[in-house]
Amino acid sequence: MAKEVNGGEYCYVLLCAVLMIACQAHAQTQPASFFFGQTYMKQPTGIAIHPTTRALFVADSENSRILIYASIDTVNSTSIFDYYLGQTSNTGTGYACGPGSLYHPQSIFVDSTGRLWVADTYNNRVLWWNSTVAMISGSSASGVVGQPSLYECGNSTNLQSMFLPSGVMVYNDVLWVADSQNNR
Repeated sequence: MAKEVNGGEYCYVLLCAVLMIACQAHAQTQPASFFFGQTYMKQPTGIAIHPTTRALFVADSENSRILIYASIDTVNSTSIFDYYLGQTSNTGTGYACGPGSLYHPQSIFVDSTGRLWVADTYNNRVLWWNSTVAMISGSSASGVVGQPSLYECGNSTNLQSMFLPSGVMVYNDVLWVADSQNNR
C-alpha cells in the first residue's frame, strides 16, 4: 500500500533484516521513518497485507513462524505482534512437520479472498489458511500443496512434490510457486 506524503513522495514497506518504512522520491532515498521487530524477529523474509482488514503478516523465517499485526495502520516502532502461526506459543522458535507447524517459511501472500498462503520452505510445501480474518494464534493450516498430507514434509522431483519452495503468490485464481531446489 503506497501512501502519498510530503507533496508527492511515496512510502513503501520494505523488508531487510528488520521491517522498516522507507520513503523514495525522485530516485532519492531517505532514512526509514521507523523500524520494529529487531528484538523478537530473526531473518524476516516476507510480508503481506490482508486486502480488507489491512492486517500485516510477516514471515519470521529463523523463528519458523508467521507474525500477524491486527492493522498496518497502527504499526509503529514499539509494535508487538497480535497473533502468530507455526508455533504452539508466542515465544516458540522450534520447527516440526504437522498442520500447525512451520520450518523456515520464506514467502507469504494473502489473496483477494483473504486466504493466507505460506511457502513453508524447509518442510518442502505450501500451506494455506482459509480465513485470515478469524485466525487464532497457533491454528492449523486448512490445506497443503506439494505433499500428500499435512503430516508429510519430504522432498522430491515429481510433479506433485516440492523441494524448498521459496516464493508464493496467487494471480487470476492460480497459485504460483517458486520451487527453488527443483529449479522450476
